[in-house]
Amino acid sequence: MAERPIGTRRLVAVAIPLGAIAMLAAVVSVPRLPAGSAKSAEASPPVAPAVTQAPSASPPASASAPPLVRAIASLGEPSPGAASESASPKTTVAIPVPTIVFDSVIHDYRVRYPDGWTPTRSKDRREPDLLSADRYRWRGASRPTKLANLEAFVRGDQTDDCSAPWNVTEIDGRRALRRAGCGRVDAAVMVGATAYLFSLDGSGPYDPVLLFGRIAATIELPEPFVSTIHDFTLSIPPDWNVTRATEPSEPERFDGPRHLRFTVALHREATSADPVEWANDHFHRRSSIRRGEQYCPAKTSGPPVKDVEFRHRSIDGHPAAIRSSCGYVDAAVVAKDRIYELSLQSPHIGAGGDDAAFALLAPRIDVGTPSGTGPVWSRTFVSKSNGYVLHYPVDWGVSPASPPDGHDVFQTSHSRARLSIWARSKPRRQELDVYAAALLPHHATGDGCHWSSPGIIWIPSYPQQFKPIKIAGHHAVVRTECDFIEAVVEVGDHALVLVFGSGSRKPGAGRTMFDLFTRALEVTERS
Repeated sequence: MAERPIGTRRLVAVAIPLGAIAMLAAVVSVPRLPAGSAKSAEASPPVAPAVTQAPSASPPASASAPPLVRAIASLGEPSPGAASESASPKTTVAIPVPTIVFDSVIHDYRVRYPDGWTPTRSKDRREPDLLSADRYRWRGASRPTKLANLEAFVRGDQTDDCSAPWNVTEIDGRRALRRAGCGRVDAAVMVGATAYLFSLDGSGPYDPVLLFGRIAATIELPEPFVSTIHDFTLSIPPDWNVTRATEPSEPERFDGPRHLRFTVALHREATSADPVEWANDHFHRRSSIRRGEQYCPAKTSGPPVKDVEFRHRSIDGHPAAIRSSCGYVDAAVVAKDRIYELSLQSPHIGAGGDDAAFALLAPRIDVGTPSGTGPVWSRTFVSKSNGYVLHYPVDWGVSPASPPDGHDVFQTSHSRARLSIWARSKPRRQELDVYAAALLPHHATGDGCHWSSPGIIWIPSYPQQFKPIKIAGHHAVVRTECDFIEAVVEVGDHALVLVFGSGSRKPGAGRTMFDLFTRALEVTERS
């Protein structure tokens, strides 16, 4: 089943018709649309904006108002100090409703603008997109950044003498900063390593803060997708869905408009440094052979075609190979000892593929630095007391052992998964599987696996035995029982113990993640 990436913009109740929002906004004297309501405009016909009174002259919404009215009133309230931010006088002229969609290919966002405005697309990353009216001008741009937070970016991006204060606001469900003064309204928001900058300047019949808020409420930013299994990140364009991989042998799948399908898979511990050579060995021909000639399978007539040869290119700063053939664009990306396999399938039945769509997707993928450090498994924890180094995903956190001989615990906020690692002394002559069985009690007792939580509380099973394995180059034993995977690694006169609980109430469900963790483990000396 297709899985939509979870983003706060999809948690907003967008099914409210735009006309209802405009009328309710008039009732509570809040002429700005709530964040996230942009999508409802697609399904609703353009509506005539209601004339609103000046905010200063409007009484507050009554406590007896219907819950929906009160909810929209609270969503549309300007931030503290917003009234003093606007330099223009209060007006009774209605704020225009943005209804026309503008997609920025260069800067990677979507916004709506009012009828009668003129869009001007930027030609490269150095200049912004422009949306212009008689007296107003909207700018939208993006900029890559290595700064860790939005405040640091805003401080470092000051290129003028405007001293207006920045206030916290929200854009597309994300925390943003906004300021009003010096003849314009500015806002900044970050998505991953990209900062988005929006600005409105000009003077006329509309309150600039309210006009900016009305347009900013329609902004859609890319959804960051993190692939824990295949170790990459991808900023998903609007209107694309993702189906997550559950095993390393499965690719991550992204389905977009016009029946486009984009897949990404990872091949670890690859030995080839030449992407063209690897691609020729691993990608099969997209054409078929009939009567000694090559044809695209969907092409029942016409002249024969040939698969285009893979050509050297660069993706995300890494050497890559790309080929367009029979509706597919295939690519291989070499990132140190990892090779990423990318394929874009389209209904195009000609000799090539949808190169324009691939050119839109390729810059959005992050497979790590040229040195090979991945964007997902890029954090490092050094445990001197327990004697190991572990690289772990960016969306996981670690609680170091306290006291020093306790457990180091790794957890993620989006699931019940948990990894504990600790060290214990071990007699050298004792067999490792015997030692592990005495150290770690069974999880399957009696007639199966039991849980105290609601729902499935019992699964038939029986106690498992430890099996030999190699972990971090050392002799080890591993056991999968209920929703736990446990391993004991022999290191001289002590043992390193790993216990991974998936929390999924499914036996063996966490084995994929456990194997990824063991590959990222390095055994060191204990302090």
